[in-house]
Amino acid sequence: MTEKILTEEEQQRQADIEARAKAAGIPVGVMEMHEEKQFQAATNIISSLEGAMRYYDEPRSGNEVDIVSVARQALIKSGVAADVLEKTYDKNPHILEAAGRHAHAQQFQVNQWAVKQCFALEEKGKDTRMLRYSVMNEARVEDWITVFEKHIAPNLAALGLQGEDTDGDQP
Repeated sequence: MTEKILTEEEQQRQADIEARAKAAGIPVGVMEMHEEKQFQAATNIISSLEGAMRYYDEPRSGNEVDIVSVARQALIKSGVAADVLEKTYDKNPHILEAAGRHAHAQQFQVNQWAVKQCFALEEKGKDTRMLRYSVMNEARVEDWITVFEKHIAPNLAALGLQGEDTDGDQP
Protein backbone atom coordinates (compact mmCIF):
# COMPACT_ATOMS: atom_id res chain seq x y z
CA MET A 1 0.00 0.00 0.00
CA THR A 2 1.37 3.36 -1.03
CA GLU A 3 1.32 6.11 1.57
CA LYS A 4 -0.03 9.43 0.37
CA ILE A 5 2.47 12.27 0.47
CA LEU A 6 0.88 15.19 2.27
CA THR A 7 1.45 18.81 1.37
CA GLU A 8 2.78 21.13 4.05
CA GLU A 9 -0.72 22.49 4.60
CA GLU A 10 -2.18 18.99 4.93
CA GLN A 11 0.60 18.03 7.35
CA GLN A 12 -0.19 21.07 9.48
CA ARG A 13 -3.91 20.25 9.44
CA GLN A 14 -3.18 16.65 10.45
CA ALA A 15 -0.92 17.85 13.28
CA ASP A 16 -3.68 20.21 14.46
CA ILE A 17 -6.21 17.36 14.44
CA GLU A 18 -3.84 15.12 16.39
CA ALA A 19 -3.17 17.87 18.94
CA ARG A 20 -6.90 18.55 19.45
CA ALA A 21 -7.60 14.83 19.74
CA LYS A 22 -4.87 14.43 22.33
CA ALA A 23 -6.09 17.46 24.29
CA ALA A 24 -9.65 16.09 24.24
CA GLY A 25 -8.50 12.58 25.12
CA ILE A 26 -10.12 10.97 22.09
CA PRO A 27 -8.71 8.88 19.25
CA VAL A 28 -7.45 10.76 16.19
CA GLY A 29 -9.93 8.90 13.94
CA VAL A 30 -12.86 10.17 16.01
CA MET A 31 -11.53 13.72 15.79
CA GLU A 32 -11.14 13.34 12.00
CA MET A 33 -14.77 12.19 11.71
CA HIS A 34 -15.84 15.14 13.87
CA GLU A 35 -13.89 17.53 11.62
CA GLU A 36 -15.50 16.04 8.50
CA LYS A 37 -18.98 16.43 10.02
CA GLN A 38 -18.24 20.06 10.87
CA PHE A 39 -17.04 20.66 7.30
CA GLN A 40 -20.21 19.09 5.90
CA ALA A 41 -22.38 21.16 8.26
CA ALA A 42 -20.64 24.35 7.14
CA THR A 43 -21.09 23.34 3.50
CA ASN A 44 -24.81 22.70 4.11
CA ILE A 45 -25.22 26.10 5.78
CA ILE A 46 -23.55 27.85 2.86
CA SER A 47 -25.79 25.99 0.43
CA SER A 48 -28.88 27.01 2.43
CA LEU A 49 -27.77 30.64 2.46
CA GLU A 50 -27.26 30.59 -1.29
CA GLY A 51 -30.81 29.24 -1.69
CA ALA A 52 -32.15 31.94 0.60
CA MET A 53 -30.40 34.62 -1.44
CA ARG A 54 -31.87 33.26 -4.66
CA TYR A 55 -35.30 33.44 -3.02
CA TYR A 56 -34.61 36.96 -1.71
CA ASP A 57 -33.74 38.16 -5.22
CA GLU A 58 -36.97 36.88 -6.78
CA PRO A 59 -39.25 39.66 -8.07
CA ARG A 60 -42.69 40.40 -6.66
CA SER A 61 -45.47 38.67 -8.53
CA GLY A 62 -48.17 40.80 -10.13
CA ASN A 63 -50.84 40.13 -7.51
CA GLU A 64 -48.52 40.21 -4.48
CA VAL A 65 -48.95 43.04 -1.97
CA ASP A 66 -46.40 45.87 -2.13
CA ILE A 67 -45.23 46.08 1.49
CA VAL A 68 -43.17 49.21 0.80
CA SER A 69 -46.32 51.10 -0.29
CA VAL A 70 -48.48 49.65 2.48
CA ALA A 71 -45.96 50.68 5.13
CA ARG A 72 -45.61 54.18 3.66
CA GLN A 73 -49.40 54.64 3.66
CA ALA A 74 -49.57 53.42 7.27
CA LEU A 75 -46.95 55.97 8.28
CA ILE A 76 -48.88 58.78 6.53
CA LYS A 77 -52.14 57.63 8.14
CA SER A 78 -50.35 57.70 11.51
CA GLY A 79 -49.39 61.32 11.02
CA VAL A 80 -45.85 61.21 9.62
CA ALA A 81 -45.49 64.10 7.17
CA ALA A 82 -44.72 63.42 3.52
CA ASP A 83 -41.52 65.53 3.64
CA VAL A 84 -40.29 63.46 6.58
CA LEU A 85 -40.97 60.26 4.64
CA GLU A 86 -39.14 61.61 1.61
CA LYS A 87 -35.99 62.01 3.73
CA THR A 88 -36.24 58.96 5.98
CA TYR A 89 -38.16 56.43 3.94
CA ASP A 90 -38.29 57.01 0.20
CA LYS A 91 -34.54 57.52 -0.26
CA ASN A 92 -33.38 55.02 2.35
CA PRO A 93 -31.16 52.22 0.97
CA HIS A 94 -33.26 49.53 2.70
CA ILE A 95 -36.45 50.82 1.11
CA LEU A 96 -34.80 51.29 -2.28
CA GLU A 97 -33.48 47.72 -2.17
CA ALA A 98 -36.92 46.41 -1.24
CA ALA A 99 -38.61 47.95 -4.28
CA GLY A 100 -39.74 45.33 -6.77
CA ARG A 101 -38.89 42.37 -4.55
CA HIS A 102 -41.43 39.90 -3.22
CA ALA A 103 -43.33 40.67 -0.02
CA HIS A 104 -41.10 38.67 2.33
CA ALA A 105 -37.96 40.48 1.13
CA GLN A 106 -39.80 43.79 1.43
CA GLN A 107 -40.85 42.87 4.97
CA PHE A 108 -37.23 42.27 5.92
CA GLN A 109 -36.01 45.58 4.47
CA VAL A 110 -38.86 47.67 5.92
CA ASN A 111 -38.11 46.03 9.28
CA GLN A 112 -34.45 47.02 8.94
CA TRP A 113 -35.55 50.58 8.26
CA ALA A 114 -37.93 50.59 11.26
CA VAL A 115 -35.31 49.27 13.65
CA LYS A 116 -32.82 51.92 12.52
CA GLN A 117 -35.48 54.59 13.08
CA CYS A 118 -35.97 53.20 16.58
CA PHE A 119 -32.26 53.41 17.33
CA ALA A 120 -32.20 57.03 16.11
CA LEU A 121 -35.08 57.77 18.50
CA GLU A 122 -33.25 55.94 21.31
CA GLU A 123 -30.32 58.33 20.81
CA LYS A 124 -32.78 61.14 21.58
CA GLY A 125 -33.80 59.49 24.83
CA LYS A 126 -36.94 57.71 23.60
CA ASP A 127 -37.55 54.13 24.78
CA THR A 128 -38.23 51.99 21.71
CA ARG A 129 -37.56 48.54 23.12
CA MET A 130 -41.14 47.28 22.85
CA LEU A 131 -41.45 48.75 19.40
CA ARG A 132 -38.24 47.06 18.24
CA TYR A 133 -39.35 43.77 19.79
CA SER A 134 -42.61 43.91 17.84
CA VAL A 135 -40.81 43.89 14.47
CA MET A 136 -41.47 40.48 12.89
CA ASN A 137 -39.16 39.08 10.23
CA GLU A 138 -40.96 35.76 9.90
CA ALA A 139 -44.65 36.49 9.64
CA ARG A 140 -47.49 36.00 7.22
CA VAL A 141 -47.93 39.13 5.13
CA GLU A 142 -51.40 39.81 6.60
CA ASP A 143 -50.06 39.55 10.17
CA TRP A 144 -47.09 41.75 9.39
CA ILE A 145 -49.34 44.43 7.88
CA THR A 146 -51.64 44.36 10.91
CA VAL A 147 -48.75 44.82 13.35
CA PHE A 148 -47.16 47.54 11.23
CA GLU A 149 -50.41 49.48 10.75
CA LYS A 150 -51.71 49.14 14.31
CA HIS A 151 -48.48 49.29 16.31
CA ILE A 152 -45.24 50.16 14.53
CA ALA A 153 -46.35 53.10 12.33
CA PRO A 154 -48.44 54.85 15.03
CA ASN A 155 -45.69 54.46 17.62
CA LEU A 156 -42.97 55.73 15.29
CA ALA A 157 -45.17 58.75 14.62
CA ALA A 158 -45.96 59.25 18.33
CA LEU A 159 -42.28 59.01 19.28
CA GLY A 160 -41.53 61.80 16.83
CA LEU A 161 -40.06 60.34 13.67
CA GLN A 162 -38.25 63.44 12.47
CA GLY A 163 -36.76 62.81 9.09
CA GLU A 164 -33.10 62.32 9.78
CA ASP A 165 -31.32 60.04 7.36
CA THR A 166 -30.38 57.21 9.69
CA ASP A 167 -28.74 55.14 7.02
CA GLY A 168 -25.74 56.53 5.23
CA ASP A 169 -24.47 52.98 4.76
CA GLN A 170 -25.74 50.40 2.32
CA PRO A 171 -28.13 47.67 3.56
